[in-house]
Amino acid sequence: MDEIKTPPAPATELIATSEIYPTAPDHAVPEPLPLSDFYSWHLPRKQWVRRKQWAATAEALMDAIVPLDRPFRYLGLPGTELLDLEVLAETCIKKNTRLKYIGFNSGAQSPGRKTTQQLAEQALIELDVIEQPSTVLVDDISTLGSATSIATRRIKEFESFDLVNLDFCDVFSGAKENPKHTAVKSIVEFQLNRRTQPWLMYLTTAIAPHALDGADLNEYRLLFERNTKDSEEFGRLLGAPELAAIPIGSGDPFLGAAGVRLGRLLTVGVGKWLLALLSQSKGWILELKSCVCYRRGLAGGDAESATSREPDLFSLVFGFRKNTDTISDPTGLARGSPASSRNWIELETKAAIQIATRTLKSIDLDATLETSEDLALQMLDESARMLRLRNYDEKLYREWVAGMPAGFAAPTAKKTRPR
Repeated sequence: MDEIKTPPAPATELIATSEIYPTAPDHAVPEPLPLSDFYSWHLPRKQWVRRKQWAATAEALMDAIVPLDRPFRYLGLPGTELLDLEVLAETCIKKNTRLKYIGFNSGAQSPGRKTTQQLAEQALIELDVIEQPSTVLVDDISTLGSATSIATRRIKEFESFDLVNLDFCDVFSGAKENPKHTAVKSIVEFQLNRRTQPWLMYLTTAIAPHALDGADLNEYRLLFERNTKDSEEFGRLLGAPELAAIPIGSGDPFLGAAGVRLGRLLTVGVGKWLLALLSQSKGWILELKSCVCYRRGLAGGDAESATSREPDLFSLVFGFRKNTDTISDPTGLARGSPASSRNWIELETKAAIQIATRTLKSIDLDATLETSEDLALQMLDESARMLRLRNYDEKLYREWVAGMPAGFAAPTAKKTRPR
């Protein structure tokens, strides 16, 4: 019987990919090009705010909450690039604690911006300090003014917050029906009902006389007048040339105010308004821990220096802490007990004086960086590193900063450090 032979298998022919796809297929995903559009919050001065104002006060709070045997909790407006969250996460690493956050970003969610946010989130994850679940919601933080909003339901998943960062960058005391006061009031109420430890609120507001609401300013003025009736010192501070420049009660302190003077008046006004909220619980007290001002946006045209015009952004840090006070015994049965405890007016007046005093010492950040090359270069290098992780072109970024007037950049930003 003849043996049946199986014919050999044909040799496998390798087909080059180029023969299948002579050109790149339509569904191919190209490598994203480095980003080259830069914004005012990319400037070194904003990195100073993140590092020297925000991170520094957050670190001090971590030291005050001992032991901090849980994640540090954040509520805020981190934007698409999550730059402030990265700086805060680095601070948490330094203090050997973790970070848990919920953020709000109502900005445009184009595919490019989503990619940037994904890169930013990856940079945070690689720091290995983020506690889950942490998230940034595509929502407006002003919806916290509604008790039934999704935003309100989501923050209730947190016990409370150590840090609330309201980096509005537009006018806080704005046009009628402005929801910011309502949202902040809801946040303060949430915190007071759920918290006993101290906490911080960062508030960034623009100073734009044409956009301010007269009704808001009138309420601030009435709060000023009530304090001046109880405290000559507060009236003296508020009547200083650096603030109202007129005796309170003799006219409208906001009339004609602009730039730094207007910003300082608004700072005291916001502080007084927050104290008015706290007056209903009387268990908490307020302190202005930091007050920094700088110029809004990018310098235009032929300006040689950022300081050629008045600051129009104020970055404020308010600290809230429980009031530890002795209680009184009006009957006198408890011997050695005071007949009456300090009343709220006394505590509120002391806090108002502290706010006004700190406001008068506000820092002009652009002027500081204009005269401090090493500090400005340090902030430039930090910004460049963080933006590089978010797919920004570092070389173009440094060139962009070098083209800014002094104060927006380092005095000799063209002399960047070798990489």
